[in-house]
This record gives sequence, structure tokens and C-alpha cells, in this order.
Amino acid sequence: IAPTGRLGRQAFRDVDHAVQATGPDVLVSHGKGAALCADRIAERRTVPHVRVMHGLHHERYPVAVRWAYLAWERRLARRAAALIFLSHADASEATDLGIVARHQRVVPNGVDADGLVAAAFDRRSARAILGIPGDARVVGTVARLDRVKRLDVLIEAVARIEGARLVIIGEGSEHMFLRHRALECGAAARVYLAGPH
Repeated sequence: IAPTGRLGRQAFRDVDHAVQATGPDVLVSHGKGAALCADRIAERRTVPHVRVMHGLHHERYPVAVRWAYLAWERRLARRAAALIFLSHADASEATDLGIVARHQRVVPNGVDADGLVAAAFDRRSARAILGIPGDARVVGTVARLDRVKRLDVLIEAVARIEGARLVIIGEGSEHMFLRHRALECGAAARVYLAGPH
């Protein structure tokens, strides 16, 4: 069971009821709010809580808030049965910040690289599909269109490079915001948002 979304009292009660009704062997959480919810329910229902860490992003908080946030993260980590990190870099950062659990593992996101290469367009075809000249400088990224990814900063940077193109492949709630930001930067014709909308 992975509690997600906006977590309030009702969401907590719903997840707690689901845990009580289904009797899972382990409770897995993704995200900060979900971790807090799962921590409380795991203790209440005596179920191990495994937390999947998706990065800390602590630097965006003001200093006083950052201190409290990191203290909260350390406490949740100590109480978790295990932490799972999606990269060695995330695991190292957490350890450096004192965010450690009794058991922790790195389980990288799985990507079938061979399958991607086999299905990929060649460079010339990909550029033709997007209407990008063959000799243009192109910056590309694959990401969830989410504010935490700061793709607006990437758009601003590419907008400053004469003739450069930016291809963003992904989907998410920031699609219209990013399209608007490209327009504001005068780079709408050079920013390509490819992927489902």
C-alpha cells in the first residue's frame, strides 16, 4: 500500500482502514507526506514501513525550515524498517545529512536500454519529425513535468543561446506553465514539449 496525493485526516483514516482490512506484511511509502502517514500507521498497526526515497530537495527551504525538515527526515529514517534509494548519489547525500536507517539499499530505476536503442529513431529522422534543422544545437531532457525538476530554468538558459533548441520529453502538471515560460522568454518556437499532454 503506497499512500499518495494530498494527505489530510481523511486520507490518513482511509489508508489506516485499508491497512487494517488487508493486513499487509509491509507498508511502502513514496514521498514526504506519505512517509509521515505511513510511519504513524506502521506504528499503530505494527507493520514494517519501507520508505522509497525520491530525493531530499532540502535546499529549497529557508534555513530554519531546512533544519526542522532534516531533523524530521532523520527521525523518520530511524523509525523505518528500511530505506530504498533510486540512486547511489541520493543514498550518499542522505548519509552525509545523517538520514540513515537500519537497512538501506539502492534500487536504480529500471530501464531497458537495449529496447530503447532498438526502438529509437536515428538522429536525422528524430529531428525531421520535430522540425529541427539538422545542424541546430539541441539540448534534450526526459523528465516528469513537475516544478521540482526546475525545467523553467532550463528553458531560460536555452533561450539565451542563439539558435539552440530544447526538447523536453515527459508529461505532468507543469506542461502549460512551461509552454508559457518559453513564450515569455521569446523561445516558444525553439522549445519542443514532446510526449503525452
